Amino acid sequence: MKEILFLIFGLVWSFNDAVSMDQVNYSKCFERNRTSFFCPDSQLHEFPENITKSIQYLDLTGNYLKIIPSDIGRFVELKYLNLGRNLLTGLPDNFKELCKLERLDLSNNDIHDITAGIGVITKLPNLRILNIKGNSITSLENLASEVVRAVDASHCSITNMTNTSLLGLPDLRSLTLAGNPLKTLQDIQSEKLKWLDLSTCRLNYLVADTFKKLPALEYLKLSHNPKLVYSTRKETLKHSSLKKLDASGCNLDRPGIHGLPSLTHVTLSHNMIHFLPDYIFVKNGALIHLNLSFNGLLRINACSLIGMPKLAHLDLSGNHLENISASAFRDNIELKSLNISHNGMRNFPRLVASVVNLDLSTNLIEYIPRDSLRNMWRIDSLILSGNRLERFETGMASRTLKTLILKENGILRLSTGSLENLPMLRNIDLSGNRLTEGFQSEVFSRNPELNSIELHNNPWHCDCNQLLPIYLYLTQSPMKRTLRTLMCHSPNDKSGYLWTTACNQYWTQSPGKRFESNRSFVIVVLGVFLAFLVFASTISIGHTVKTRRRQAELRVREAERAEARERLLLHRRSREMQSASDRSEQQLSTINPAELLGPPTYEEALEMTRIGRSLDTLNYVSSGSLGHSHSFSSQNVWERKKRMQRKGSPKRARSENDLLSRRDARPRKTNRIIRRSHLKSPPKQSNAKSSITQTIMIKNETLREQRQIDDPTSETNEITTKTGARSSMNRKKRHHLMQNDGNSSDDEDSDNISLTNGIRIEKSQSNVPVIELLREPRGGTHKRLTRQSVRPLSEASNSAQIMSTSQII
Repeated sequence: MKEILFLIFGLVWSFNDAVSMDQVNYSKCFERNRTSFFCPDSQLHEFPENITKSIQYLDLTGNYLKIIPSDIGRFVELKYLNLGRNLLTGLPDNFKELCKLERLDLSNNDIHDITAGIGVITKLPNLRILNIKGNSITSLENLASEVVRAVDASHCSITNMTNTSLLGLPDLRSLTLAGNPLKTLQDIQSEKLKWLDLSTCRLNYLVADTFKKLPALEYLKLSHNPKLVYSTRKETLKHSSLKKLDASGCNLDRPGIHGLPSLTHVTLSHNMIHFLPDYIFVKNGALIHLNLSFNGLLRINACSLIGMPKLAHLDLSGNHLENISASAFRDNIELKSLNISHNGMRNFPRLVASVVNLDLSTNLIEYIPRDSLRNMWRIDSLILSGNRLERFETGMASRTLKTLILKENGILRLSTGSLENLPMLRNIDLSGNRLTEGFQSEVFSRNPELNSIELHNNPWHCDCNQLLPIYLYLTQSPMKRTLRTLMCHSPNDKSGYLWTTACNQYWTQSPGKRFESNRSFVIVVLGVFLAFLVFASTISIGHTVKTRRRQAELRVREAERAEARERLLLHRRSREMQSASDRSEQQLSTINPAELLGPPTYEEALEMTRIGRSLDTLNYVSSGSLGHSHSFSSQNVWERKKRMQRKGSPKRARSENDLLSRRDARPRKTNRIIRRSHLKSPPKQSNAKSSITQTIMIKNETLREQRQIDDPTSETNEITTKTGARSSMNRKKRHHLMQNDGNSSDDEDSDNISLTNGIRIEKSQSNVPVIELLREPRGGTHKRLTRQSVRPLSEASNSAQIMSTSQII
């Protein structure tokens, strides 16, 4: 019994809850003009019953409806029915009674099969738009309607489209398949299809004739297929009537639209197009809108955009452009909008273009030249926000510019000539900069059309006197800007207040009171300044006097130190001179034998070094041989040692053959001496030397011939001489060594003396300097040569020549 009571109580309670829930849910529904009933997101589990039959628009989205009632056909005037985001699995058969229904929305329900679920739509005579997106439909082949023109089947489970998929929709104009797991398209066929959306699918590659059987296709959306490629070096997608293409977010490395000649709008953003070859768009003459943003473009050549005379909108934002050729847009004569924002441009591009709206925001531009807009004769709007401008004082010139956006830069101030060359300027935005001080109204004196000035988000220093001119300019009729957004940043007592709040009392008081307050303030400031000036002058004069005293004391000290250093230096010099004179008196200078003019004294001879020649040969020693005396003396010592080591042979008397060979060897020795004199003589020789040599040679020849006549056995003597050549050579060597040592025999020296005297006659005739002695030298030496004491041989005395000649004789 208790269980029965509990069950009855539960049923009553649930019924009351259901009734109260329906009442609550119906409270969210509303009716408009008795023709429209809207009940979205009302958590309805059943179809509402309190709806009039004359309803035309019924919206029941976002509920929990699972079944459509069988009396749905009573809404004979219904034209729009939205049943999206419910739990429907199909439509009842009497749904075909909605004869005037034109638009049906069944999106995001639980429909799996078209035939069993929504096959009844084939009997709706006026249905034009069908939305079945978000269902678990796998194919469209069973979908049939003679009048349906638009189908939205996006985000379903369709994996393939064939040539029979759209045969049941002969009047189809628009098809949306976005978000389906489509990978391939196989010859889709539809005679009237104009709009096709294949975005966010899994397409990989489209062959050239993929849309060949869609002759009326005008709009194709292929965006967000990250692996899609439709153009290669060999082939590209082709269609003769396609006008709009959206291929953003794909895997394209080139535009690949030269097979689509009728295109007017192309979106190729977020691809990997890094370079635009020359004349790449030459077959797209009808193109009006081109979007190449966020592709990583590095440069735009002068001929990259040639072939698009109708191009009106070009978007190059979000790339890596640093420079653009000035003539890149010369062929785009209809260009109106050019977007080059979010690039890395450092210099303002001096373009030759008919552009009307130019966007250069978010770049790295630091300076704007005066003639930067000279070749943009139609420029109307220029956006330079987000750059690195700190000053805008160049006076940019343009007779057509009306809007100038300079917000979010680093502009510190405006000068009088900043805007004087923009006579048509109407709007200027200077917000978000670093303007701190007010500027004079003369900044805008050359801009009569200016009616809007944006100055907010600047760190204003609210000096009311300084801000007064710009305040009066902004508030005069017509008002340029409301002051409710202009806020003070400093000083501290005005920080956070609006201009009107911080300076209202100052701006609204009369000019007389303002002048009196200013005069008292000026007097106080002048008094403080004069007191500070007197104080600073007193300190400066005292410091100057002290500095001069110190400098005078330093000069006196430096003079005393210099005098002491001079005395010490003189004392050192005197001591050095005394020590030098003492050393010169103690040490006797040595005498060079080459300076002797006569026999030395005994004391001088003791100080002289030992010579390697006899005194008789001193008069005949040449300057060249004196130079080699040391080397000869060392050689004589070595030869002397070698002779001491040899075993002494017994002396024997010379034979007659030896005497004859010795006599024959004398002429040869004479010739050898002559040759040696030739080798040691200077390159330029006089005629006297050659004559002496010839005389000696003739004399030798005469003596040889005379010997041959007197002694017929000379031939045998010559043979004997040859046999004893080795001993003769040794004797010659010893003789030569003795001659160099000055210890030769008298008969050998006589020949040598005659030869050397002949050579000396030759040297005496050259320009040899002759010493003129001012006085007789002490001890046979003479002083060092001077220019006055040397004269050429031609000016020497005749007595010197006679003396040298007598010595030779």
